Amino acid sequence: MTEKILTLMICFGGSLIQGLSGFGFAMFVMFFLPFIMPLKVAAIVTGMQTFFMGTYVVFKFRKHIDYKIAMVPLISSLALVPIGVRLLVFGNENILKRILGITIVSISIFLFIKSRKEIKIKTNVKNGIIAGSLSGIMSGMFNVGGPPLVVYYLYGIKNRLSYKATLEFSFLIRSMMIVVMHIVYGNINKEIIIFALFGGIGTSIGNLLGLSMFQKINSVILHKIVIVLMFVLGTLLIINK
Repeated sequence: MTEKILTLMICFGGSLIQGLSGFGFAMFVMFFLPFIMPLKVAAIVTGMQTFFMGTYVVFKFRKHIDYKIAMVPLISSLALVPIGVRLLVFGNENILKRILGITIVSISIFLFIKSRKEIKIKTNVKNGIIAGSLSGIMSGMFNVGGPPLVVYYLYGIKNRLSYKATLEFSFLIRSMMIVVMHIVYGNINKEIIIFALFGGIGTSIGNLLGLSMFQKINSVILHKIVIVLMFVLGTLLIINK
């Protein structure tokens, strides 16, 4: 029972971060869950929580989704996920994890340095492919493909609600594919369902609180929160063994 309560608390923390900033759930949860359950179980539980959380958020903000902007990075992301999986299978996990962490920290430092100036990213095909491809590879490796899409949408979409809705829509489609794959491969069992149910309680509460906070903050504060979270979560990847 202790593991179930801890799962609830961890998912609460991750969903609070996700609800507030638009990303960070998987990175936060996948850092802590492997301490109380097998890595494979943690990955599946995380995917299920991301799917359920995304379903609610996408439905709530469905009118604000910019499907035109989302299509290129989303398709690129889904196409490159297998490459990330292949890198994970054949590469050194610890080295790859540190490379990812250093990349995310570097992005956060760059955004911090440039934060005094207005950063503009054109939402065109080229940039969409770059952001989506990086996200797909990082997702295939460790399910931490949020940062490239966060940067692309945050600085390419001016409306906060559109940013949130479009980002969550991209996460939802990808997590849906992951959950379906686990179902097809028979990876979801009674143990995982129980963990997912407890996690779902924490995820629901944290997500509602995070969304409430998100709707009350302005764009400047949102950008600062994203930069800090990227730095912290990237650092967690670097130090996590």
